[in-house]
Amino acid sequence: MKTWCLVLVLAGLAGCASLSEEQCRQAGATSWEGVGLADGQDGREADQRLEMHRDACGKIGIAPDRAAYMKGWSRGVLDYCTPDRAYSIGLSGFNGNDRLCPGNTGHLFRANIQLGQRVHHLKREIERTQDEIRDFEKKLSDKNLDRDTKLDLQSRIRQRDRELSHLRQLLIEAQSIPLIRQ
Repeated sequence: MKTWCLVLVLAGLAGCASLSEEQCRQAGATSWEGVGLADGQDGREADQRLEMHRDACGKIGIAPDRAAYMKGWSRGVLDYCTPDRAYSIGLSGFNGNDRLCPGNTGHLFRANIQLGQRVHHLKREIERTQDEIRDFEKKLSDKNLDRDTKLDLQSRIRQRDRELSHLRQLLIEAQSIPLIRQ
């Protein structure tokens, strides 16, 4: 079962639309519950994904078992809708799918995604500011620059350094906010 879920996850990461012929045969022979579990853990919409599997597997005469699929998907979505997973999704810069989460877990999921996205955004801003500083320093190394241009570049570097310090402080604060669990 674990190997089967890993195959599905890797196939999903590779960007395939649904299941290969071999995956359809394995699901038909073993369990659609495992397919549903993997899709739920990946935060995929059950009806949409099941239709894609129906289309892919229907070409070789295999029909998904909806009840088994939904049983696995319901368990998988609980793994997906955790605070840690939400934060991780946000850290990656993605939005996730809070509509899948049961009860008030959708609200918690969204809040933790936003915490992760804040950290992601600050890290990107830090990188951008560091790139600007490097660009200014590179320009400053030009031996043919006049005095006013050098002074202007030095001023810009100091300004970006102050911004960088501020962004780093904001990042420390954002990273210290605990995940929302209730």
